Amino acid sequence: MIITSCGTANYVGENRSLLDGNDISFVDEDNINEKNNLQFELNSFITQEPNSNFFWLIPREWFYYKNADPGDTSWFNNWVRNSLGERPVYFDANRASETADAMEQFLQNRKGYYNADVNYVENKKRHKTKVTYAITAGKQYKINSINYIGEDPNVVKIIDDISGESLIDVGDPLNAANFDLEKTRIVNELQNRGFANFLPNYLDIKGDSTNNNHTVDVFFQVYAPLPDSIHKQYTIGDINIFTDFYANQDSSTLISEEIGENGFLRQSKDYIVRPSLINSKIFLNEGDLLARDNHIKTFRKLSNLGTYRFVQMESNVDSEVDSIINYNIYLTPHEHAWITDVGFEVNFSSVASQTQRQLFGLAASGLLTNRNFLGGSEQNTFSLSNGYELNLDSLSLSTFSINANNNLTIPKHIDFLGVTKGLKSLGMLSDSRYDNFKTETTTNFNLGYNLTDILDFYKINQFNASVSYNYQPTQTTRFIIRQTAFVLNSYDLESRFLQTFGDNQLIINSFEDNLSTGYLFNEFNFIYNSIPKRNGFSYSLLGSFEASGWETYFANKLYNGLSGNDSVWKFSDRIAFAKYLRSEVDLRLYKSYGKEQSLAFRFNAGIATPFSDQQVVPFIKQFSVGGPTSMRAWDQKELGPGSYLELSQPENGLFFQQGDIKLEINAEYRFDILWLMEGALFTDIGNVWTLEKDELRPGSNFTSRFYEQLAVGAGWGIRWDFTYFHLRFDFGYRIRDPYPDEEGGHWYSWKDIRSQGFGNFQAAINYPF
Repeated sequence: MIITSCGTANYVGENRSLLDGNDISFVDEDNINEKNNLQFELNSFITQEPNSNFFWLIPREWFYYKNADPGDTSWFNNWVRNSLGERPVYFDANRASETADAMEQFLQNRKGYYNADVNYVENKKRHKTKVTYAITAGKQYKINSINYIGEDPNVVKIIDDISGESLIDVGDPLNAANFDLEKTRIVNELQNRGFANFLPNYLDIKGDSTNNNHTVDVFFQVYAPLPDSIHKQYTIGDINIFTDFYANQDSSTLISEEIGENGFLRQSKDYIVRPSLINSKIFLNEGDLLARDNHIKTFRKLSNLGTYRFVQMESNVDSEVDSIINYNIYLTPHEHAWITDVGFEVNFSSVASQTQRQLFGLAASGLLTNRNFLGGSEQNTFSLSNGYELNLDSLSLSTFSINANNNLTIPKHIDFLGVTKGLKSLGMLSDSRYDNFKTETTTNFNLGYNLTDILDFYKINQFNASVSYNYQPTQTTRFIIRQTAFVLNSYDLESRFLQTFGDNQLIINSFEDNLSTGYLFNEFNFIYNSIPKRNGFSYSLLGSFEASGWETYFANKLYNGLSGNDSVWKFSDRIAFAKYLRSEVDLRLYKSYGKEQSLAFRFNAGIATPFSDQQVVPFIKQFSVGGPTSMRAWDQKELGPGSYLELSQPENGLFFQQGDIKLEINAEYRFDILWLMEGALFTDIGNVWTLEKDELRPGSNFTSRFYEQLAVGAGWGIRWDFTYFHLRFDFGYRIRDPYPDEEGGHWYSWKDIRSQGFGNFQAAINYPF
């Protein structure tokens, strides 16, 4: 570092200084409201940023200097200078002064610090200068009163009527961003009440601070739309829908008819999509006040119909009554109703354990979709996938899988059992929530088959059928509710599996043939993806809850109570009803530092428990850790449960450890290296546990001292960003085992870590979280 720094100093020259950094200092911190947010906003005014370092060590300007001589014209010099290097950033006093002035204007005009003063201070050491912006903010002004005035009394009265939902209030500190939001709210509300042409420039916000007590009287001023004296309020007139529109279409040749309240025009003999469905996606009704939100909602819902390639909404003022707006809606269908897609996936895993095995996975998939399956813009998708996993050490096939699935998506809510309406009748759903659920929900009918064959070990045949609802009330929030579901799981256990685990009844019981059921409710999934904030922070929350066999259980109990029996219902002699509860939560936090660096965190926890006569949760519903998206220093299903260590691995090298409880924490630092290449440093902490004691797997159950059984891994990764996907190579190292070694310790020494070489190599597509 010293040698590199001296080398850089030789290039700077006498009258110049490299920018070493920027800092913001608040002289009167007690006067600052929301300091962190204000500091983030002020940082955006800094126009000079210091050069970054390559791998935190070498200043990038050094690469530039070393390859910027007059004779450095080769392709290699150019590549180093432009890819590894950065043009040196020299301290510029004029730009620092401009930044200080911009900060001062921002504080005075946008944040209510009318007496703010900003200066910059140079801290020069040798050939580098660090700039500190010293801010004396003064006292922040607050709102004393809010008043609505203007030239259109009708509009002023409406604004006053809706002031109870205002985003600003008396006593709030002055903040121009909040005033902008309030102005937008008022304009949107007026446009939803028929004032389609009321634009933000007709509403002005003024302030009077002459009372001299650090408060401001706020006035919302409404202007008239010259030459008129009042704003016109519009209602909806005729709505005409062109169901198979194309450019330069001759409208005189179209077949026209009125269906419902809307006019339909078509060129084809039959409607491509049923008019009743199209009408259900139009939220504009003749005679209603024109509402901006209903216009946007209509466009969004029509655009979501997979049958149509383009949707256009044309509005025109009626020729006879200038306060009526007529609509022409043009729907252009896709040229082809069928679409296909084919995909391939490759993964590789090398495990640094006693098995020293290497696995290579290959999968291929394809799907066929009809975008208008039943004439109501239903989307029917048939998919087929096939996967193989090879043990490279023995050059033998270890895993084979095949999946066939058919999913029919209907673009509306079908309450075939009346559950949703029943919840509304019981008062569990409000009228507004019920109406929103009906309009924002699609219904999915799914039928599938899945085969997983761990060769010479076990085979799982799974048949499933379900009805679910996809409800997306907002851009960021989504609910998937699987109401009715039946999943038949059939297991074939090979002799090698029985030799390995045959003495463990808990494991054997988890492989009993079973039928997972849900008649009125089976599974609930919640997905929330936040909108990234200006400071680079965002998060995602995924949650799920599943209940199988609960209706059967209560029906069985009721029958036994009425009949005096003590029977346990089964689907057949060899197929039991699966009875379990399962819940999982996945929280992900992201913080970006510009375009080149980011931090990512994940907290993942889950629990599954059987009930009634069941002693164990079915195998496919248990939790596991390890692999390319989990504890990367271990392979899939290798870790746990608890402090248990399986010393005798099966000959096929496949791990099997699963549990009823899962806890995992992951963290990654991601950064750009050069061109498409990205780097990562990561750590993974976690394990799985059983709920009950397993005598044949000592230490496997969850206790109050679970934290002593947490495994810790860390590593580094190289990723290639191909825009649409990332190719990821991760190298995981074991730092702490959940079980003690011969000396009773859990942590690996530095020597032990180095002995792992390149660690456990994981190759996969896209980020792990």
